[in-house]
Amino acid sequence: MSLPRRKPDNTWWVSIAGLIVLLAFTHGADLLLSFLRKRNASTFALGKVVLGSHALIALLLAILVLLLAWFVLIRAVRNVWIASLYLLTGLLIVSYPSLWFYTGFLYDWLPFGVRGFLAKFLLTSTLTYYAGGFVAVIGLISLIRRGREKNDPR
Repeated sequence: MSLPRRKPDNTWWVSIAGLIVLLAFTHGADLLLSFLRKRNASTFALGKVVLGSHALIALLLAILVLLLAWFVLIRAVRNVWIASLYLLTGLLIVSYPSLWFYTGFLYDWLPFGVRGFLAKFLLTSTLTYYAGGFVAVIGLISLIRRGREKNDPR
């Protein structure tokens, strides 16, 4: 009599891919909203488009964050490394503006292009900043909770 074969744990890469997709979506949404605001400032004809795009992007961001939280917290196998990655990524995104503004800690040793990117897209008014906060909370809850272990048949 042999033991039943255990399925391989492939949920870790889906968790990382979800994090990358969420951050790429928020970066692209920030670029789109910035473009629409600049275009509206020159023509004053896109007010409804800018307002509608804000609402649609906020709705899509909420859906993506809830799906990612559902997968990482409920569906995926508990993985301390993935939870730590989520927590550190989220805390870096959330704490970067204050570190950069108050201390200049990350300003001196980063290349110029990276400084401009981080200063422009990690400000507290961007969607990437909010997504970073959600990612940090998902990582913290994932570290704290008692979840599915690898041998759990759920």
